[in-house]
Amino acid sequence: MKRISGWVVMLVAVSLVLPGYAAEDVSVRTPDLSGLEPAVAEQIGQIQRALTDELAKPKPEPREVAVAYGELGQVYYLYDRWRPTLYVSATSDTSFFAGPATDAGAPTPVTRRERQIESGILLPIRHVRVQHAVRLSVVRAESDYTTSDGSFSRSRTPIRAAWQSVTAHTYGYSISGEGGIAAGATTEIVRSGLGSSADATTTTADMRAYLPGLAAHHVVAVRVGGGASIGDPTVGRTFLLGGPSADSGLNDLGAGAFALLRGFAANTFAGSHVALANVEYRWPIARPQRGHGTWPLLLHTVHAALFADAGQAWTRTFDRHAIKWSGGAQLSADLVAGFFAPFTVSSGVAWGRDGSASVSDRVTAYFRVGKGF
Repeated sequence: MKRISGWVVMLVAVSLVLPGYAAEDVSVRTPDLSGLEPAVAEQIGQIQRALTDELAKPKPEPREVAVAYGELGQVYYLYDRWRPTLYVSATSDTSFFAGPATDAGAPTPVTRRERQIESGILLPIRHVRVQHAVRLSVVRAESDYTTSDGSFSRSRTPIRAAWQSVTAHTYGYSISGEGGIAAGATTEIVRSGLGSSADATTTTADMRAYLPGLAAHHVVAVRVGGGASIGDPTVGRTFLLGGPSADSGLNDLGAGAFALLRGFAANTFAGSHVALANVEYRWPIARPQRGHGTWPLLLHTVHAALFADAGQAWTRTFDRHAIKWSGGAQLSADLVAGFFAPFTVSSGVAWGRDGSASVSDRVTAYFRVGKGF
């Protein structure tokens, strides 16, 4: 597949130097190189900049444009052919709302300590304007639950599969992804025949779109997603909803994968099913791009957003009249710590309304480290 893409690039390059060439020059989007080795990213970046500079000339030289396109195609083929990637990870975490949801749709205060090891294969498929990734893995997890009535343990050996595609891009002055989409889906299958304590199946899907706003680097960000867990909740999932949770990626199977519902406290609602929609209008305010003296903290960009959230968590039946709503505004800052580690902090205020009236309407202020989505 990659070899075919390389030949397509070369054929386009050759066509540019044929007599009678009169095609319209187009700008070249800068790909996301953050996941590459530094030396590789630098080489690809140099070739990308050379191509962009050539296209920016009033009368680009067809032969030089062809050479730049050809070099870009060759170097992408060179560094993207070593696939797939094998990985092993081990984690230990504690959750304080791990029990099944109550009849009122609230989380149960059950403590779970889980020790997990995962081994799998990751297949990235990267192109200049789009990136895909497929992941398959097997997990072994041991969980200890503590309830008000005592304690018990569960074992899980799930098989996981995940896919994601990203066409959105991030540029030097971007405050979020721009001009594209990001989508992913994940499933986890737990069966007693594979050594688990019970059976369960969990599936999630996440779709995001980053649309142009009213000015340069203004973004209308839209997210729609949800998850469902069928089977024994102690080896499946109880999804949590509520709070200003930070983004955990397109393929998150955790309880808080779709928790972003500002205007309510964290983990206010719960259920074996969850549906969520978020809409934000984001715009930059200032780009100081400086710090104080030699302090290892740089303020890169200040930006703001207006947002609306809607979500519902349920276990038995979905009730549209019980949907939770919120709306508000937030102020964010993109920072760089230690001269190399970028991160985002946000502070905002939101008004929340619970359609089921189990929680009273309220105004909530929040602070978050990390982006929403």
